[in-house]
Amino acid sequence: AVVSTQSTGGWLFGEAVTRRFSQPNDVSLICRSHQLVLDGFQFMFQEGLVTILVRHPTHFYRCGNIASVFQFHAADQYKPLLFDPVPNERRVIPDKSDRSIPYFV
Repeated sequence: AVVSTQSTGGWLFGEAVTRRFSQPNDVSLICRSHQLVLDGFQFMFQEGLVTILVRHPTHFYRCGNIASVFQFHAADQYKPLLFDPVPNERRVIPDKSDRSIPYFV
């Protein structure tokens, strides 16, 4: 079943739905992002689906998570690259009064 999640504005789906989409479309891995995963990524459904946290580590310095991206060499050859947070003593917090930096750089 596919279920709408009102609180997050997303959709929940399980292994059966993933398999029904993947098999006829010859898809071996679905990569999705923007869900908090503490270890940076998480495989599900016999490694047919991976959730990757592409946001910054520790999610606003509150959650203690690792961030990651996947580096693909071929469709079936990939590895996760993990990113730990910057130690507090090395963090640079921008001055909020300086609005000259564009939001999307």
